[in-house]
Amino acid sequence: MALDFANSEGYQLQPKKSVVINISGNSNNTKLEEDNLMMGNTPMPNVEQSTHPGIIRTTTRKNNIQSNTNENITKARRSAYSLLGTGFHVHNGLDPESLLHIYKTHILPVLLYGMELLTPSGKPLEQLGIFQKRMLKQVLSLPTRCPDPAVYILTGILPIEAQIHIKTLTFFNNVCHQSEESID
Repeated sequence: MALDFANSEGYQLQPKKSVVINISGNSNNTKLEEDNLMMGNTPMPNVEQSTHPGIIRTTTRKNNIQSNTNENITKARRSAYSLLGTGFHVHNGLDPESLLHIYKTHILPVLLYGMELLTPSGKPLEQLGIFQKRMLKQVLSLPTRCPDPAVYILTGILPIEAQIHIKTLTFFNNVCHQSEESID
């Protein structure tokens, strides 16, 4: 169906980007029956993981959350390191207020990308929180043993869990307030 629609609209689907992921609804490791789906005359490969608009999709929800958490932390760390040369540190760098603004606008969105759809809990949520606390302590040159509530009070930044809840509620609100004619 997708190939027919693409042909009628005058665009081509990328065979290398079109894959099949067998999503299991259960948590045990039972292997689902693999269908051999075709795109035209080309068989579509069955894969364990694929990326769709920057969000990693895997065979289970738990793997989705863990994979995206790890990837977001890696990307946020790279974003922070890329800003170090521009003064993204307190020692001989920018003032704390500017540093926090840069963190909120350049690093935090990367760290939380897609989390309103995945709503992590447990270990992935803890990993995101640990990354944020370490990053804020490093940026502001606070000692690692500085209490976490002090970091949040000094910076005015909410804990990761609260930020994800806000993003989730905002997303839900946006979906609920769409017009009746909306496709979504």
